[in-house]
Amino acid sequence: MKLLITGAWNCSGEELIAISDMGHRVILMQDERGALPDGALDCEGIICNALFLYHDIEKFKFLKYIQLTSA
Repeated sequence: MKLLITGAWNCSGEELIAISDMGHRVILMQDERGALPDGALDCEGIICNALFLYHDIEKFKFLKYIQLTSA
């Protein structure tokens, strides 16, 4: 699964390695208010907090999973 992880989740480098070792491709985005990184719209999963206040969810055509850090 291709994942977009924003700076809303303060994950460690070890956690990112563990996610990658599970077969996921990770795209990092520090500031949810900024421009989306290349390939973000193709992501199937997103870990974020307020990303969709700044970016239209309908543009994420392959999205299957959203994890909010506030949940």
